[in-house]
Amino acid sequence: MIQRFALFLFLAMLAVIMLPADTSAQIMFIDTFDASPTLSPTQAPGVWYTDRYAPAAFEMAAFNGGNRLKHSISTADNAVNRPASYVSSFYNTQGRKFDLNNPIGTALTADLYIGADWQTNHRRADLWATMGDSIGGISEYPIIGFANMTGTSPTWRVWVVDAWVNIPEPTGFAYGAWYTLKIELTNTEMRYFINGQLVYSSPKGDNRTFQNVIIQAYNFGDPALADDQEVYESYDVYWDNIGATSFIKNLTQNTYHPTLQTAVDAAAAADVIELAAGTWPMPVNTNITK
Repeated sequence: MIQRFALFLFLAMLAVIMLPADTSAQIMFIDTFDASPTLSPTQAPGVWYTDRYAPAAFEMAAFNGGNRLKHSISTADNAVNRPASYVSSFYNTQGRKFDLNNPIGTALTADLYIGADWQTNHRRADLWATMGDSIGGISEYPIIGFANMTGTSPTWRVWVVDAWVNIPEPTGFAYGAWYTLKIELTNTEMRYFINGQLVYSSPKGDNRTFQNVIIQAYNFGDPALADDQEVYESYDVYWDNIGATSFIKNLTQNTYHPTLQTAVDAAAAADVIELAAGTWPMPVNTNITK
């Protein structure tokens, strides 16, 4: 549960006892896609690079009253048409990822538009991450998304460790609307949200960092799929407000911060800073004043 602390900074002093941590490599951002993202075929800092197989488009486009990210799946990229080294069903998942190094106390977020046609057509779109463990290896690939794998079986679901888990529709769900997906890494859990509703949680295990954020969609044009899944159809997925955040937010300025101290340093008098419940990485016995 979120706990809100109004820091009226011209008067308040907050004494905080926290654990030290290096936050220098954290990357916090929210991309509103008022310009097309920077793309790359290979891994590099600050770019969206190919994950598995490049989608037909990953670009800014006007949609539903604003600039969004258009993520296109094309029949030209189905399993039959792809180069020989990419014919495996593994490459039906077509998206891009952005590198991070964000620790416990951070989250990934993305807005996804579920069109009316998603109820009766083959569609799939997911928010993914690669998790780092305590020795720098890969520990897990958490996923939350929407899938209609047969055209008649729409569902929300999460991927936990090595299996899909179907989850109930969020309260008030309707087609032709936007939904905010979020994955949080806390001290004890991986937590999955839709529109602020906690829809699933699992033990944190050895997950220590979000190594990246990944945006995926699925190409159903594959003769290796079951008959009710194999469909040769192009479609577009629309995303917005994709990013990586901390649990520390200046509500007045709409900014996220890796530590409470940096949030206070950047704040103006009477700004309101929102904290999620938890232990925050800061030098021990820090007095925060302004």
